[in-house]
Amino acid sequence: LGGMVSLTVSAVIITGILGASVSDKLCKWLNLKSPVSRGLAIGNASHAAGTVKAMEMGKVEGSFSSLAIVLSGLMTAVFAPIAVWFYFG
Repeated sequence: LGGMVSLTVSAVIITGILGASVSDKLCKWLNLKSPVSRGLAIGNASHAAGTVKAMEMGKVEGSFSSLAIVLSGLMTAVFAPIAVWFYFG
């Protein structure tokens, strides 16, 4: 899509590491008690590094974190090219 690869990779790595290190405390601070909501939030925000942390938290959290990564990836792969075509012709 024409982005800067090195900047994108750096942002993804930093997001994953930061999310994995603070996800448990952030979920407690936000009062997320449901393992499903915790897993979905961590998977969407923290990528694979966060999913590893979610697996440590529990099976349900890890499963839904993996599901969130897959669904986010599919949505991005399908809708990003459509959005670029729509906005930039």
